[in-house]
Amino acid sequence: MTSTTSSLLTRAPRVLGALTVAYSAVVLASPRTLAAPAGLTSDSGFVSPSVATAVRGLALRDIASGAAMVVARRGTPLRTAIGVRVASDLGDAALFAVAAPDAATRAKAVAVALGWGALCAASARVAG
Repeated sequence: MTSTTSSLLTRAPRVLGALTVAYSAVVLASPRTLAAPAGLTSDSGFVSPSVATAVRGLALRDIASGAAMVVARRGTPLRTAIGVRVASDLGDAALFAVAAPDAATRAKAVAVALGWGALCAASARVAG
């Protein structure tokens, strides 16, 4: 592995954390960004106040966990931040598994949550 490749790989947890923060900020501002693909809107695309509140809560949690991945020291602190992120994604997958309105939506929402969690988990290998 070249030093450039190695350098890029060691940044993976930071990049994933920053992407988590960015996406979550968008969701915080517009809950429909997450609610619609997860099937949590009405047929007309309306996001109920209770769903908006819940989705914003997830977004705030994800901003915090993503930011922790960006700023945590290498080693145990960064691995812990990654663990929190992965646990959050596993929880989201469980939530979408019971809340999605149909099998196709459920499969997509669960796959995205598990996929992001798997990427974050894999980044722990270079967390020091």
